Amino acid sequence: MALPLLRKIGQYGVASGFPALVNFTTMAVLTHLLSRVEYGTFALVQAAVAVVNAVGFQWLRSGVRRFLPAAGAARPAVLAAAGLGFTGLVGLVLVVALAALALPTRPLPPVLLGLGFLLLAAQAWYELNLEIVLADVSPRRYGVAGLSRAVLNGVIGAGLAAAGFGVVGVLIGAILGFAGPGLVLGIRHWHGVRLRRAEVTTLRELLGYGLPLTMSYALQFVMDSSDRLLLGAILGVEAAGVYAVAYDLTQQTINLLMVVVNLAAFPLAVRSLELEGPTQARSGLRVQAIVLALLAVPGAVGLASLAPKIGRALLGSQFSDAAAALVPIIALGAFACGFKAFYFDLAFQLARRTRPLVGIGVGGAALNLLLNLLWIPRLGTSGAAWATVATFVATLLASALWGRSHLALPLPWSEWARIGGISLLMAVVVLHVPSSGSPVADLALSAVLGVLTVGLGVLGTDLLGVRTWLARSWRQGVES
Repeated sequence: MALPLLRKIGQYGVASGFPALVNFTTMAVLTHLLSRVEYGTFALVQAAVAVVNAVGFQWLRSGVRRFLPAAGAARPAVLAAAGLGFTGLVGLVLVVALAALALPTRPLPPVLLGLGFLLLAAQAWYELNLEIVLADVSPRRYGVAGLSRAVLNGVIGAGLAAAGFGVVGVLIGAILGFAGPGLVLGIRHWHGVRLRRAEVTTLRELLGYGLPLTMSYALQFVMDSSDRLLLGAILGVEAAGVYAVAYDLTQQTINLLMVVVNLAAFPLAVRSLELEGPTQARSGLRVQAIVLALLAVPGAVGLASLAPKIGRALLGSQFSDAAAALVPIIALGAFACGFKAFYFDLAFQLARRTRPLVGIGVGGAALNLLLNLLWIPRLGTSGAAWATVATFVATLLASALWGRSHLALPLPWSEWARIGGISLLMAVVVLHVPSSGSPVADLALSAVLGVLTVGLGVLGTDLLGVRTWLARSWRQGVES
């Protein structure tokens, strides 16, 4: 089970890595093209769209991901129900947006409100189609779609920002980035699907499974977004902009490392559980737990160790020092958030018992809001970061303990301990790399040495039997 899953994880890693690199480059470029106020405004619009996207559309994506991999002959019915739900939700959001324009006090200027609606519609359609790609276990199609989106977003958004269009230009780039590949995928996936044939029972099944997850994800986005919204309200837009750079840099990097595991493993776990039973599914889940930690723990430790070098090498001067100081704190919270979402929450999702996640989310959102209100006035942006850490650690523990009553996930403590030791060794190595005088060269050399240290650690401890497999393959190659 380990090798097929590792192969799929590697394919998704490549498919996700190039788009992530483009996204990272775009963010770094924007810190040079936009002021703190402009970047803060863009971050606030993005946060608002993310919250509405989670509240309104996540249940569709969750249902498609859970039911489509093993749907078989019922695939057209699942797609018809999902398409009908999407159409209705877009219409509802449009009505709300038009009503907001009629208010005497608008939440956003009309231009930003209109662009926000278009961004929401394009992003939700793209992500719905991406779930279909994931259900089909197609890393190549996933990678092409992600890279197309990232390139369109980066080239158009950064180009318009450089031309003087500021926040509006960046938002247009984001809209076209989602709309382009979303249109291509839509033509492929929805050809022949008749929405009028959607069955109420299928739509109800999607809703019953996905609605609790939607509420959970919405609360997750509240936790992700409330800190920068409160920073903007209490300390000003500039503080929100600096925090957003540090948070997005850290969260997106660690999330990328962890999501590639989930992209490959979740559809396989669903098929294994439905077709082969819990015992076989647990075998794959154990491998998933080990690989998830192998990517996320060194990733978080590496980001924390390299934060000053990342700031000097990649971020604009008005962001570098303040953002770099936040990265080590946020890295801890991002790890806890990712391990909860991509591992411990699987106990509820695979068992189709998603309602407890709502309770965990409500508690987390309340705790996050309380801690932000207490700590932001006292500690500023670092207060928001520590509030995030405390919240995500608390929700991780709640998910791990509560989830065992639905599906006991494997807990490979021995392998996790080895990964922790490897990560500490990596931190010692990268922290002692001498400076060459070039920030970019220092960062590149430290990153390479860090990756090599982790690789040698995996071989030295024979994690997942990698050393044994390589030795056997070598002997077979020599004998043949």
